Amino acid sequence: MDAEKLKSKKYLRTVDIPMDGLLVTIAGTDQVTLKGRDGSEQDKGTLLLENQKPLVLNTTNIDKLIELLGRETDNWAGQKVLLITPLGEAFGKTQPVLRITTPPTIAPVAKPKKKLKPETLTA
Repeated sequence: MDAEKLKSKKYLRTVDIPMDGLLVTIAGTDQVTLKGRDGSEQDKGTLLLENQKPLVLNTTNIDKLIELLGRETDNWAGQKVLLITPLGEAFGKTQPVLRITTPPTIAPVAKPKKKLKPETLTA
């Protein structure tokens, strides 16, 4: 187990996400006041998830949610998204960053083609 997971945290972090991503269902959104790295208080949006800790939203992830689900957050509940952790720039260094993307789709099973009857074939 990654020792970072031993730290008790209230919100979802990159270390909480498996290498192949985490499929989550949105339960809603909320606005919270958090302390920034400089100690100042900041209002932040959070994404409430079913059976998971909330995710603090940044501008990149808010923009992605708007792209995927529209501007009205009331319509986000029940929608599924995939959380991934690619490398990116954060806080002045390259490190895993938490990103939201579309969940993988399951390709429909191809229906077998109809067999032609011999009398319908022409030479």
